[in-house]
Formats: sequence, C-alpha cells, structure tokens
Amino acid sequence: MAAIDHGILVDCNKNPNALLLALSNPQPGSTLRIKGVCFGNFVIHTDLTLIGVDGAVLDGHDTGTTVTINGAFRVKLNNLIITHGANSTTSGGGIINNGGTVTLNNSTVRNNTATASFGGGGGIENNHGIMTLNNSTVRNNTAPGAHGFGGGFDNENSSTVTLNRSTVSNNFATEIGGGFENGPHTTLKLLYSTVGNNSSGEVGGIDTSVPTNLTLDHSTVSKNSSGTDSGGILVTPGTTATLYRSQVLDNIAGTDGAGIFNRGKTTLKESTVIRNIAGRNGGGIYNDSPGNLTSRRSTVEDNTAFDNGGGIYNLGAVTLRDSKVRHNHPNNCAPTPIPGCRG
Repeated sequence: MAAIDHGILVDCNKNPNALLLALSNPQPGSTLRIKGVCFGNFVIHTDLTLIGVDGAVLDGHDTGTTVTINGAFRVKLNNLIITHGANSTTSGGGIINNGGTVTLNNSTVRNNTATASFGGGGGIENNHGIMTLNNSTVRNNTAPGAHGFGGGFDNENSSTVTLNRSTVSNNFATEIGGGFENGPHTTLKLLYSTVGNNSSGEVGGIDTSVPTNLTLDHSTVSKNSSGTDSGGILVTPGTTATLYRSQVLDNIAGTDGAGIFNRGKTTLKESTVIRNIAGRNGGGIYNDSPGNLTSRRSTVEDNTAFDNGGGIYNLGAVTLRDSKVRHNHPNNCAPTPIPGCRG
C-alpha cells in the first residue's frame, strides 16, 4: 500500500517567515501544511496546495497583496484565513489570481483593501483566471479609492468565478460594485450562495459589464445598498442573467432599481423579488430600455418605490408567465403597461 503524503509542515508559530521560505522554491504539485500566523506577501508560481491547520492565518501585514498566483497554475487554498492585504498601486488586496485555476475550500478572505484611486478587488482580483469558492467567505474587504470598484471581488478579462455554498458580505467600494464587479466577457455563477450587506456608490451587490453571463441557482442577493442605482444587481446591455429558485430581497437603492436594474436579458425562474426599496423608481425591478425581462412562476411583491413602479418600472419588454406582481407600493407596474400586471 502506498504511503499517504501528508505534505510538508510549515510552522509559523516557530518562525513567522517560514511560509516565505517554503515558497521560495517549492516542489511543483506539493502540499504545504501551515500552522500559526504567517506574515508576508506570498507569491505562488507553481502548482501547489496550501492547507491550514488549527485556524492558520496568512497575514499581508498591510504591506501588499497577501497571496498572488502568477501564471496558469493549479492552486488550492484550504482551511485558511487570508487577511490584512493592502494593495496601493493596482487591484487585489487579499488575493490576486493572474491566470491560474484557483480553488478556495473552507477559507475566509477578510479585512483586505485595494486603496489605489482606480483600485478594485479589495478581497480578490481574478484576472484571466478561473476561481471556485467552496464553503468559503469573502467579507469586510474594501476598495476605498476615489474610483474604487469590486469591494469584495473584481472579476476581469474573460475570467470565471463559481461560488458554491459561499458568502460575499459586508464589503464596500467607493464607486461601483460593493460585492462584485464583473468586467467584459466574464462568468459568475452562484450555487446555494449569498451576496449580502455590501455597499457602494452605485450597485451595492453585483455589477456586470458588457457582456457577462450571470447565474444564480438557489442563491440570495440581500440587504445590499447603493447611493444611486441598483441596490442588488445591475444587468447591462448584452449581459444575460438567469435566476433559478433564488431571492433578491431587502436591497436599497438611493434612486432606481433597488432589487434588479435590468438593461440586458434577465430571466426569473421560480424566484422572488421582495421587500426592496428604491428612492425613486423601480422598487423591485427597473427594466430600462433595451432591457428584456421574463418572469416564469416567480413573484415580485412587497417592494417600494417613492416615486413610481413599486414592483416593476418598465421602459423595455416584460413577459410574465404564471407570475405574480402584487402588494407593491405605490403601484405594481408603471409607466409602460405590462400584460398580466395590474395597478
């Protein structure tokens, strides 16, 4: 019987610089088991697995990005806390993934920041990469620069992110995308996951650029807030968004589209948009031209707009199939009539 490879033990309790030394020339495909709090800006340039033992921490000590993956490598980060990364020149406070296939399992990315004027990805910057988060959390990260974007996560340049039973919460960006910023030709998929309590000047939860593929499956976008448009989700022209058995609830927008601001193609399947509040129009959904919204066996209810279109404010095309738009204030659908929607 072959012996089980338990990996190389890296004990930062004994030497806080032990991980920096271990990463200087690691064996490709090897496993490092990490104990204690490791201080430094850690660069990975080969296939590698890092496994935390007993609450291990990778601490950037506010001197740069905590973890950087440079190249098309396969990297796993398991049972780790990644914190105190601070990038003042570009994007990515906690993690930068430049082209790798990176998986986080049972890990937390928290209290990181990208402070550059045009900095994004306070928690994670995914650039030309593929990232999967399983049972992991991205929280309390910021992009506070004058044009900060993607407080929790910045997904750019044909990259893909999948969240599986994971959470992006309590992140902040000055300008746009408190939870997520998704650049052109990106894909974001949420499975049994939550984007909640994030905030930004515009688009509190999930922002999309042209084109993006966005899928929510049994997931929730809740309690996000925006100073202007789109408290929960912004769907731009050319973007396709599909929500299946998901919820958009309790989001707030200072102006329009508290739950969903749709200018692309959005489909709701057995989903709910409830209790969102807009300071102007579209409490539940603002469907702007050229937006195309289809609702199948879904519900838009108990949303509020202080001006018009409490449920759906429609300037585009809306199709309701076995769906309900009800109990919204001051009305359900306005100003363009929607077949099947009353009041």
